[in-house]
Amino acid sequence: MNKKKLFIVSIIVAILVFSFLLRLWPLQVSHWWDETVYLQNSEVIFSGRANFDEFWLRPPMLSIIFAGSYFIYHHLFTAAVMVALLGTLGVFFVYLLGKELFNERVGILAALLYGFSPFLVNASHWIMATMPSMTFLAISFYILLKATKKNNKWLYLFSGIIFTISMLIRFTSIPLLAVVVAYAYLIKESRKGMLWFGYGLVGSMLPYLIWVQIKYGFFLSVFLHGSGAVSDQVGNVFYYFIYMFEVFSAIIIVGFILYIIFKIRDFKKKKLGVATKNKSKLQIFFDKLGRYEVVLYVWIIIFFSYMSITPHKEPRYILPIAVPLVLLAAKGFDFLLRRKRQSTKVLFIFIIFVLAIVSFWSSFTRLDQPLINTYEADNLKASKYLVSLDKPDYVFYANNDWPVYAYYTGLKIEILENWDEYFYEVFPNNMPEQGFFVYYKNVPKEPSEEWLDSEESFTRLREFGELVVYEYIPATS
Repeated sequence: MNKKKLFIVSIIVAILVFSFLLRLWPLQVSHWWDETVYLQNSEVIFSGRANFDEFWLRPPMLSIIFAGSYFIYHHLFTAAVMVALLGTLGVFFVYLLGKELFNERVGILAALLYGFSPFLVNASHWIMATMPSMTFLAISFYILLKATKKNNKWLYLFSGIIFTISMLIRFTSIPLLAVVVAYAYLIKESRKGMLWFGYGLVGSMLPYLIWVQIKYGFFLSVFLHGSGAVSDQVGNVFYYFIYMFEVFSAIIIVGFILYIIFKIRDFKKKKLGVATKNKSKLQIFFDKLGRYEVVLYVWIIIFFSYMSITPHKEPRYILPIAVPLVLLAAKGFDFLLRRKRQSTKVLFIFIIFVLAIVSFWSSFTRLDQPLINTYEADNLKASKYLVSLDKPDYVFYANNDWPVYAYYTGLKIEILENWDEYFYEVFPNNMPEQGFFVYYKNVPKEPSEEWLDSEESFTRLREFGELVVYEYIPATS
């Protein structure tokens, strides 16, 4: 191995090591609603728990991955390690994509941007589906590129399988099938092989659809429930324009702007050419832009548009455009570094270095914390208390945080559907068994604290911050 290759390998290894540490550090003891859903579902798979699950609503693959990792070591931290590893694997494949689409320097720059940007680091730390699904999208796209260049049907097949894994980790990967269609249109060499991509996609999705049909009576029910679960209106169509700077660090935005500037300049220099029988004006236009780059544009536009018209919005939902955005941003800096004058190049490197420090600094501050964050949220404290009472035959009645209590207590969960004044009309028929109930002082839901304290069926046990734990014994006739 020559010195240049050794130097490049050393840089990549360093990026991956630090990317993993940032995604792992610190390990959390307390986890919130969505995280505990995936953890609980993994326990249902691995341990056979039957107290609660959300397979009727959530994609299963992330929980399957966690359950598989439990054969190595069955612990909460194992899931955190798996998420960190998957996030780091995403950094590596972003590097490979940058190298394959452009050049080695773009690959390294893309890995730096993807590996150290604060929001991406934080998102990779959550026991959630967002970053793992993006990793499998990046892997699928990379294998698709290789399949096209090698004209290999088995690589097409494998790319389709990996894309299915991404969809079964996070259902919002499904709209990105439009990018695959665009790829087949733009990259003519791929059209015959894309049939094998389809075989891999459909063949690997079919067992899940059959299972859903048998389990829930309609093979699309989970997808419909999943979309309906986030149907409340949050934000308008400009929401993600406003939050772009929160999700993507300044260095990514600057790099992307540079890419646009240099691309427009280069586009103007190239002649468009004349349409022929084999090529239309549109195809010639795509050639001039760069067909693989147009695929990245489509990826950004399709997903950004889709998330902008969905009713429920959160900053993290827009993260899947990070892969193409980072690649183009890295290419923007590559344009800048291709200046011929050495003094100008040194100045640009210094500016990029300073911008990187400013953008990435907050990601590295987490390494000042202890490896294990022992902070316990009130709902975890309440859960531990309930476990200490050793009443496994009790039911947990919940109107808030039920996945948290399901995971940490292992008690059977009964969700109280009536959280308004109607609760009092259906009580006690809605609570036929003895059990526990946790009242949230800061959540405006019925029953009220005054009513619980006055009702003889409820016994106030203990308070944890804004939470009050009650034991419930149904009144005898």
